[in-house]
Amino acid sequence: MSKVKITGHASGTGVLTVTAPNTSSDRTITLPDATGTLLNSDGDGSSLTGVGVTGINSSANADAIVISSDEEVTMPNQPCFSSHNNANDSAVTGDGTVITAEFDVESFDQNADFDTSTDTFTAPVTGRYLLTSQVTLGNIGSGHTLLAFKIVTSNRTYYTHYNPYVSWPTTTVRNLTVIADMDASDTAYVSLAVTGSTKTITNLAEATQWLSWFSGALIA
Repeated sequence: MSKVKITGHASGTGVLTVTAPNTSSDRTITLPDATGTLLNSDGDGSSLTGVGVTGINSSANADAIVISSDEEVTMPNQPCFSSHNNANDSAVTGDGTVITAEFDVESFDQNADFDTSTDTFTAPVTGRYLLTSQVTLGNIGSGHTLLAFKIVTSNRTYYTHYNPYVSWPTTTVRNLTVIADMDASDTAYVSLAVTGSTKTITNLAEATQWLSWFSGALIA
């Protein structure tokens, strides 16, 4: 039969008291067959291993979820970005030329996943990503016949087009939103092409009132 031994500390003067609970039922404390340290009320559990919550798989090495004193929940490292075009890109399409839309200024990029030099988002983990974009195009002529507006990801392309059988306005604003399945290291960017006439189309921009933008976030 195993024995129970309580050893006092040679330098301590305090008294260790074990108090029974206010119950009429028997209670048993079973210790594991291992060496370890019991967590006390002042501990944070940082030195413990094998402690987790069923259904949550974590290898985090920083605060992934932050809860404020008012119970607001934020995820400071969750992939989430917003970028916009800061200056007009003139005469970029109109003759069928396909371009990657430019979004050269970030408002925020929580996980540093958007590259303004290539106008491309790279998924850091496999998941479902909300991607949304707006483009504002100017200098549209009467001969232009088709606008192809796409969000292009490594898995597939999300496509919408506008074919003006009636007269185009000289400026048009278009939006596209998708929930895309992306694998780790997959990329996403916005593609534009206008056909039917000459290369006069301008991707319009404004520094404070965003006309053309691209944003996204990991949602599942």
